[in-house]
Amino acid sequence: EPHRRLLLESYARLDPDRVHVVRGSVDADRFSTGEGGAYVRELHGIPEDAFVVGMLAHFQPGRGQPLLVRAVEEARRRAPRSDIRLALIGKGEAQAEIEAEISRVGLRGEVALYGFRDADLPQHIRSCDVTVLLEEGNDASCRAVLQSLACGVAAKLIAGMAKLGSSQEAFSAGLLSQIGRAALAGRCARRCAGSAPRSARRRGTSTCMRAGA
Repeated sequence: EPHRRLLLESYARLDPDRVHVVRGSVDADRFSTGEGGAYVRELHGIPEDAFVVGMLAHFQPGRGQPLLVRAVEEARRRAPRSDIRLALIGKGEAQAEIEAEISRVGLRGEVALYGFRDADLPQHIRSCDVTVLLEEGNDASCRAVLQSLACGVAAKLIAGMAKLGSSQEAFSAGLLSQIGRAALAGRCARRCAGSAPRSARRRGTSTCMRAGA
């Protein structure tokens, strides 16, 4: 809806009755069923008990992957547990820049580049404990958040953060806090349900935060 208002404000000749919002959606059956992501972790050498932060977004300037790489590196240094990993799902023209940032901060062995996924996208999402989206895509639907939640994976929409490079320290602290909360929620769920670790992690929740809020 905010994009609709902006469009109408920018183009006064548009008829408001002919400008509609098509909200994002996902195939719930496709993303809520099927096998988990254990085999994806094994394929990429990610330990079963590692805490994996994922991001599903096109590799293009402005989507925030380099910022997330730096935040995960800082979170690994500050967190009580150092087994935080990063998984990036996607491809695009900014891949060289992203890989350079991964090497610069010394996370080459701790970041998994999943590439573009199609039929097995749900399994790759389920290999993550939480996914993060820093900027909307071209269609502004934030479909990656919906896909994660449909998979039962916690999703964090931190809108606007990719444009606030000067807020790196605040963002890293916020990410660390969110990781801690998600990990605690997983442990509590396992205690209550008496279930295996990976099944508990698939209980999805969503938090939406605005940068600077």
